[in-house]
Amino acid sequence: MTTRINAGFIAGSFAAIAALSLATAGVAAAQEAWTPQYVDGKLQPLPDGFPNQSISLVVLDEPGSSDGVYARDMQSALRDISPVAIDIIDRGEVGTYPTWEALGWSADQSDGDQGYFPIVYVLPGSILDLLTVPIERDLSVTMDDLNFVNVTEVTPYVVTSRKDAPWGNSFEKMVEYVKANPGTVKYLSRSPGSGGYTAMERYSELKGLEFDKKVGGSHNEIQSAIGAGVADIGITQVETAMTHWEAGKIEILMVTGDQRAAAPWAEVPSAADMGMPGEPWAQNRGFAVNKAVPDTHRQWLFELFKAGSDTQAFKDARTRLPGNALVMLDHDQTRAMADKAKEIAEPVIRKLGIHWDQQK
Repeated sequence: MTTRINAGFIAGSFAAIAALSLATAGVAAAQEAWTPQYVDGKLQPLPDGFPNQSISLVVLDEPGSSDGVYARDMQSALRDISPVAIDIIDRGEVGTYPTWEALGWSADQSDGDQGYFPIVYVLPGSILDLLTVPIERDLSVTMDDLNFVNVTEVTPYVVTSRKDAPWGNSFEKMVEYVKANPGTVKYLSRSPGSGGYTAMERYSELKGLEFDKKVGGSHNEIQSAIGAGVADIGITQVETAMTHWEAGKIEILMVTGDQRAAAPWAEVPSAADMGMPGEPWAQNRGFAVNKAVPDTHRQWLFELFKAGSDTQAFKDARTRLPGNALVMLDHDQTRAMADKAKEIAEPVIRKLGIHWDQQK
């Protein structure tokens, strides 16, 4: 069953959308001129012939990563819908700014300016890169270069704890303990500026928490350390948390966002339950293309991915993750979400002293 998530944040995003300017007259005319057509269940190409060759979904990680699995679920869903083959390119962990470098890479491919290389991206993670590393200076790209096609799902982060901690599996009791014992609870995180790190900094600010912060390791390594009692608290992806929780190694204290997860974590409180509604900390996942791609091609891709997301097989595959919610945000809605996430994150990043213009 499809559930709703981050309702407060998405509502806030829609308020921001209202403040955005309307699409240009040329785009509006193109939208009016083209109506999606299906023949025997297949989405038909645009009048200009797009697409007339295979479309490659670009994964900026390994095949078994969250993005890699997502791309393969979409590829499977599109098998009977797309008029052309859907391939996958796994780029691995390439470069310092993988999302932003991939935009240039896609534009350099044959017909890369037409929309044949949609990139899997995650908000707000990719937007945080703009704050923590000098992407605009080094690559001459800005937010405008990330040409959003959509967001199709929202997956919360999960706040985890070691077993047998004084607070048990209660986020509220953890807050009480940390406030009573400032600087003693060991919090282990990935690199500063990552989505989870920034989320936990924001929550710590809202709740007045002071941890003994340590940085280093992959999501899996960090949760293994928490499971072994080397660290007390962490924040991670749903898939990683599930693996260690099912093994009985960690406790789940909270899921980010405004809505609780589904079973088996239905009793785990959300950030909104803990008095922190409307926060953008989650993995909002979808596809983007480079800025040169024509608007009508981007709109065609939106229709394609929307049709794939509507299949029962895709819904079943994606909602197996507790708390994973299917949504369908278009280009303008996604841009509003990105703008809001950047607005909320920037003061947090600056307070940490890790904004790119604060670094020597």
